[in-house]
Amino acid sequence: MRVSLRRVGVRRGLLLGQPRGESWRSGPAALIRQAALAGELDLTLAESRVERDLADPLPVCPSCGVRPARHAKTGLCLVCQRRRLAEQYKEQAAEAQAHREYQVAKQQAHRSRVCCVEGCDHVANGTGGMCWTHTRARRGGRA
Repeated sequence: MRVSLRRVGVRRGLLLGQPRGESWRSGPAALIRQAALAGELDLTLAESRVERDLADPLPVCPSCGVRPARHAKTGLCLVCQRRRLAEQYKEQAAEAQAHREYQVAKQQAHRSRVCCVEGCDHVANGTGGMCWTHTRARRGGRA
């Protein structure tokens, strides 16, 4: 019914239906009030939404503690769920970059090995620290 028990011209105290800790002059409640006075907002619709939320309240998001937890699998609000997904994608990208850097370093280390035989500058293949030429020569008994 939107009844105020204040006398005309008195501005002290809360209006009937005014949320505690909020002012009708500033803040989010002021925007709702202005929209309702301008006819842009149907207060019966807003009241039905509030009643519906109060009748079947969703649990609060454990991550932020502000929004209702609407994501069924994780129990988070949609904002926190999307932020977690974004963090996971960034982490996967960083892991992939680190893996590429590791592979490059491994290849450079492999290419930097030199045959242990004097005067040979070929790349060692890992068998006794010699290149393929000297490895075959040793296997053939020519070393």
